[in-house]
Amino acid sequence: MKQLIWAAALTAVSAFSAAAGTISLVTPDATPYVGQMFTIDLVVSGNLDEILGFGLDYLVSTASIGLQSYMINPVFGADLGLADTKVAAVNFPGSTDAMVTLVSFHFLAQSQGVSVFSVFSDLTDPNEGLFSLGSTVDLSQALTIDVQAVPEPASLGLAAVALAGLAVALRRRK
Repeated sequence: MKQLIWAAALTAVSAFSAAAGTISLVTPDATPYVGQMFTIDLVVSGNLDEILGFGLDYLVSTASIGLQSYMINPVFGADLGLADTKVAAVNFPGSTDAMVTLVSFHFLAQSQGVSVFSVFSDLTDPNEGLFSLGSTVDLSQALTIDVQAVPEPASLGLAAVALAGLAVALRRRK
């Protein structure tokens, strides 16, 4: 029933024209260290329309990063819990902000290596895509994350310098 209402609402508003802006995956750090938590946001920038909601699937290419949770922008309400779509939310009125974060994905860098996080939407599925007053737009994006080994703690480096200085001092005494 939810899916039927969702599809009917989207069909009813699709007669208008829209300008959805640029869709991108954004992270402050694409090279986290093993054990570090990091976030990837799905963002629409340059929005010129009213975004009513979205639906998408996601995929992580390797186990070097692990999805811990995700948080939908409260403007769009809670996840609809659809069986064939991993993340979906809709609300009327939606957002007319020029820059809108749709959803934030929270990850743990689990092991060293490269992983690709991707979101995608199948526009043949009425529950997927970016929904605005004028159109449905594909959300498909990918972002490469390169997990780095944990760096040597600064205290160990300082200890090594101190030991080298002590060795030089002892040598001068002899």
